[in-house]
Amino acid sequence: MVCQSGHYVRDPFTLKQIMLSSALRRQSRPLARIIRDFVLFKRPVVALVLGSALLLSLLAVTQHSTSYDPKTLPKTEKN
Repeated sequence: MVCQSGHYVRDPFTLKQIMLSSALRRQSRPLARIIRDFVLFKRPVVALVLGSALLLSLLAVTQHSTSYDPKTLPKTEKN
């Protein structure tokens, strides 16, 4: 919006925009609304960092639970 002096200013009628967006949101399908409003889709870098942290922690837990411990294996005797 441009004021009388020619400077750009914000639109003071944001309530109108909020009402319009909420009306459009009510008209859309629920799954489309969830996908559109999901924060991680708006910030893919955050999603990448969280996904990597989740994957690395899952790998660490799996590695720890399936680690090879030679002390627990029974020893075989030679004949």
